[in-house]
Amino acid sequence: MRALCSLALVLVACDRPQPLVICHNTNCASPDVRRDDTLSALAESLALAHDGKPAIDGMEWDTFWHGAASRCLFAHDLNGDIDTDALVAAQAMRDPLAGAARVSWNGDRFYLFVELKGFVGESFTDAHTPEQRALHADCALDAVELVAEGARLGGHRMTVGFVAGVPALHAALVADPRWQTLRGPDLELLLVGDIFGPYSSLVPELADYRLPLDAVEYHPDYMTLQHRETYRSLGIELVQWSFVTSTEALDAIERWDPAYVISNEALLLRRWIAR
Repeated sequence: MRALCSLALVLVACDRPQPLVICHNTNCASPDVRRDDTLSALAESLALAHDGKPAIDGMEWDTFWHGAASRCLFAHDLNGDIDTDALVAAQAMRDPLAGAARVSWNGDRFYLFVELKGFVGESFTDAHTPEQRALHADCALDAVELVAEGARLGGHRMTVGFVAGVPALHAALVADPRWQTLRGPDLELLLVGDIFGPYSSLVPELADYRLPLDAVEYHPDYMTLQHRETYRSLGIELVQWSFVTSTEALDAIERWDPAYVISNEALLLRRWIAR
């Protein structure tokens, strides 16, 4: 498709998809994955700029409920930095939002994708207990409240997508009274299903989600026309995620036209979109 698009430029302008660019794991300033979900990478990624504007439209970051320690962490799993509480990361995001005149490329909203990791120990099979699900949801909402406070102080509207590969975590969020009270003209809340690919039985299917989804996160290697048409028929937006912005990932953006793209290479992606 990109080749056809380039050829078409000889005669007419070619419309390139304009997805919202979301920084994956708060780390778009470094290729070092060991800096994913770290405060230093978060600060550097928020500062990324292109053509005098913030390069990104928002951030995706992980919350991990550490079952043995009963702590809510700003972490991908237990293999990296597990010293930072989720609320510390939320504060680190709150302050820049409160102090900056412009915080996103689009200039209208800041987009925050909060992933609730679906396991609580070393193994993916270390599932939450019902009590841990409620505590994890409470932590995620606490973090969003703090970031939203910064956005309000800075005069920025915000959209928050709660990403979960365990549908019961969405249920825990919606069961919290704040699911309703947090919503408003300046704060939109979304439920995002993490159906990224058929890697294992741990990846849910659409039918596993009992609550209506606003969006689905997918990996470009595993999106199909059938899946896209199913999502469209249900009014579900697409969120593309991949580790690298490869040629295949860019082709997938043009083919599937997602509303959001989550990438560690957000600056490269921004330059490609703006070309």
